[in-house]
Amino acid sequence: MVILFVKSKEGNKQKVSGIHYKPHLLKTIDKERAIEVDQVPQVPHEKSKYNHVLYVNPQTKEMWYEYTLTDQQVINKEVKEENEMLKAMIADVGLQIGGGL
Repeated sequence: MVILFVKSKEGNKQKVSGIHYKPHLLKTIDKERAIEVDQVPQVPHEKSKYNHVLYVNPQTKEMWYEYTLTDQQVINKEVKEENEMLKAMIADVGLQIGGGL
C-alpha cells in the first residue's frame, strides 16, 4: 500500500504533493490529505525540458501524469517575449525620432 498526500480530497483532480511507500511507519496519517492506493504508476517516459507531475482523482483513485515546462524553460520563454517587446519599442522610438532606422 502507498499513501498519496494531496492538499484536499475535493474535486476530481488533485496534484500529489507527496508519496509515502511505507505507511506502517507513520504514527498518524492526516486522513483529510491522504489517499491510499495499491501502487503508483511509472512515469510513461521522460521528456527533456519537462517536469512530470502526478495527479489523482480522490474519488476513483485514478492516477496520471501531466508534463510542465521546467523553470528554466519558462524563464527562457519570458525573456524571449520581453526581448521581442523591447525590440519593437526601440524600433517605434527610432521611427518617432528619425523617421526610420
